[in-house]
Amino acid sequence: MIAFTENLAGESSRSRIEKGARSYNELRGELAAVIGELNEKIEALTLKKLPLIKKLAGRAAEKHKELETAILAAPQLFEKPRTAVFHGIKCGFRKNEGRIEFDDPESVVEKIQQFFDAPEPYLRIVTQPNKEALAALPVAELKRLGCRVVDTMDTVVIKSVDDAEKKISVLLKGALDAGLL
Repeated sequence: MIAFTENLAGESSRSRIEKGARSYNELRGELAAVIGELNEKIEALTLKKLPLIKKLAGRAAEKHKELETAILAAPQLFEKPRTAVFHGIKCGFRKNEGRIEFDDPESVVEKIQQFFDAPEPYLRIVTQPNKEALAALPVAELKRLGCRVVDTMDTVVIKSVDDAEKKISVLLKGALDAGLL
């Protein structure tokens, strides 16, 4: 192995580095040009297809609403199991996780300190109630602490089980971000 500072056929290390940097930069320039050309073609194709995308997205929203209405009208079909897959679409209900709310955080902190021998897991360093830790407590215990659990009702589930949903979401988000929708 030749040391980095040795000359190869009269060529200095600095010269070899400069040549390497130049060729690497040229290749990166070619790559950037190809990627830029590809992005331009993608943007042009997106603009060309945008009217159809908007039309289909609007129709999909209508069909989604129709399906949601049909599911809400027949909850008895989703008791056990709570969801079913029809034609690649998962339909039914799921339980929201809910969230913990309280009006007076200081009061909840005082009660946590009063009722627990080791209150630290339920408190943050800034001395606020730790909602993630409190979520593990039974509702009766939360009530005793001055908390209430809200938003635990059923929510309609309509979800594609294939990857098309992700691709459509990415495409629509890109169009929204570009101000095309």
